[in-house]
Amino acid sequence: AKVRYELGEVLCKQGKLREALEEHKQTLLIRACLSISGPEMARSLISTGNVLMELGNPVEARTYMMRADRILPQDSPYRKTAMLSTLMLLGKMTQNKDTDLQFREGLVAKFGSLLGTPDGEEVAFAIALHGLGNGYMDRPHRRLQESEELLNRGLQIIRNVFHQENSREGDFLRSIGKVCFFQGRHIDALIAFEEAENIYRRTARVNTSEMADVLNFGGVLLSKQGQLNIAAAKLEEAVVLRRGIVANGACACETDNLGHDLFVLAACRKKGGNVAGAIASLRECRGL
Repeated sequence: AKVRYELGEVLCKQGKLREALEEHKQTLLIRACLSISGPEMARSLISTGNVLMELGNPVEARTYMMRADRILPQDSPYRKTAMLSTLMLLGKMTQNKDTDLQFREGLVAKFGSLLGTPDGEEVAFAIALHGLGNGYMDRPHRRLQESEELLNRGLQIIRNVFHQENSREGDFLRSIGKVCFFQGRHIDALIAFEEAENIYRRTARVNTSEMADVLNFGGVLLSKQGQLNIAAAKLEEAVVLRRGIVANGACACETDNLGHDLFVLAACRKKGGNVAGAIASLRECRGL
């Protein structure tokens, strides 16, 4: 069970969601046969729910999250982290952005008192900060200064908790890069994206949507600087990664992201005089 659980976690980080889902479901079957309950079973349920959420199936994911919530004792140190995963899921299930933002603000308020408590709860608070920072960024009237403050606060918590490099650090840097990008601070944005890219490469998070994002943003910024060959290389890698994610059965939004990546790559190729390459990218984009 432990082997299959860890394999599922690694496959999920690599963006191989269908394979990850199978490993986590098999882990659940094994642990059920062994009558294992408590934190180990809860972790399996939450991991299964998280994969289902990434696959665009939040309703089924919710059933796993709720099962995890029911089997954990009230005094379990893992309960608050489980609650965070459930609430984040409920926030994603709503189609109303204002309601979603209220969920995220509620999470920060709920977990804000946990600093100085066990590391798992500090990480839960950092994740809540990351969700709210992204929420302030993803609005018609962006609150970018507040977003950056929340993200930097969460990043510092992650660095304090994990004494070795952790992929969550890359998630925060990716979001900080986006804030800088939207503020027009392109040099700061490029530094953040490249640091996030390096962390993802060193922590086995290469074949993921997050990695494709940082490569795409980095490519756009390098193209603006006239470094077209380096930019094209990053954008091409982003497209390759996104194709694999789409082929592996990710949610429909990843097909949209692939189309965006192809369009950006076409513009870079055209700017660099590679007209044939630009046409190929646009034709693939048209065919999605």
